[in-house]
Amino acid sequence: MSSALLECKELSKSFEKNGVTVDVLKGVNFSVGVGETVALLGSSGAGKSTLLHVLGTLEPPTSGSIHFMGKNLSQFRGEKLANFRNREIGFVFQFHYLLQEFTALENVLMPALIAGASKDEFRKRAEQLLVEVGLKDRLHHRPAELSGGEQQRVALARAMVMNPRLLLADEPTGNLDSANAHMVKDLFLHLSAHKGVSVLFVTHDEEMAKDMTRKVVMKDGQIVLDSAL
Repeated sequence: MSSALLECKELSKSFEKNGVTVDVLKGVNFSVGVGETVALLGSSGAGKSTLLHVLGTLEPPTSGSIHFMGKNLSQFRGEKLANFRNREIGFVFQFHYLLQEFTALENVLMPALIAGASKDEFRKRAEQLLVEVGLKDRLHHRPAELSGGEQQRVALARAMVMNPRLLLADEPTGNLDSANAHMVKDLFLHLSAHKGVSVLFVTHDEEMAKDMTRKVVMKDGQIVLDSAL
C-alpha cells in the first residue's frame, strides 16, 4: 500500500436520538493512501456516509483521531478547519447541490470564490476541468438545462477546482442510469490517475467498486473487510 494520506484510529461516532445514544461508528481503523481509489461498500445503515462525513471534517468524531498528511485534524478549529477542508478535500454527493441561478462554470468556481481567490485566477482551471469531464459545450448552461449525468459531472469539476488531495464521494452514481453511472465512476478513476488525487468512493453497488485499487466493506459501524482489488 502507498503511504497514508488520511488515517483514522479508533474512530467512533454516536448520536442522541429521543434520549437514546446510537453508536454509528465503533472504533474504526482506516486509511487512504496517496493516489489510492477506495470503494467503501455496505448495506444501508452500515455507517458509510457517517464515516465519510467524519473523515471529511463535516462532523466531529465522538472519540478517536484523524490525521491528514501527518497532521492531527482535532487540533484544527473554526476558520482554520474550514480553509483546510476547502483546499484539501473535494466532496461529491448523491445530490449535486448545484446553485440553480448560476452557470456550470460559475458553480465550479464557487469553492475558489469562497476561499477569497481571484475569479480570473481560477477561471481557466474551471474551464479546463469542465472540458475534461466532457462538458466543453455546457460551460454557460444552468443546471436546469443539463441532464442528471451532466449535473453530476459539474459537481465533480467543482470538487476538483481547488486541486484537493482527496475526493470524498457519497453515492455519487446513486441517482444515475447505468451508462451515466459508469461514466462518472470512470471520471473519478481518470482524475486519480492523471492528477494523483486519492478517492474514497461510497457505494452500495459492487459494480461501481470494480477498477478501484481497494475494496472496504462496513457492517454495523465497523470495517469487516479491507482488501486490494
